[in-house]
Amino acid sequence: MSITDVIAAPGFAYAGTITVTRTSAGTTDGHGRYVPGATSSFVLSPVGVIPGSSHLKPSAEGWSAEASVLLYTTTKLIKLPVPDKVTITPAGGVAEDFAVVAVEGPWVGLDCTMYVVTLARLSTPGDS
Repeated sequence: MSITDVIAAPGFAYAGTITVTRTSAGTTDGHGRYVPGATSSFVLSPVGVIPGSSHLKPSAEGWSAEASVLLYTTTKLIKLPVPDKVTITPAGGVAEDFAVVAVEGPWVGLDCTMYVVTLARLSTPGDS
């Protein structure tokens, strides 16, 4: 049994859709203005998702909680220079956007390479 088989196994594999949007680093034009980089999107499969917890972190306004999720995948996601945006859509649910904050791995063995990716929820206007 390979790592891919384990990730795709019932009970561990994610039933919804996970889409990654990758943005290349931006540049400046001839007048010194920033020009955003190009974007591309792809669907992660197979992938295992473990809902994380909320991490407390200090900010200028006080303490805040940041929701996190762990992904187990065979696809390398990017943290720097521009973190990948990961959209998690549960089957029949509402999509939520996350950013890659940490990538562990690669772990090579059992016929493939695996990464453990930590995601932090991106806040959207209107969130409380």
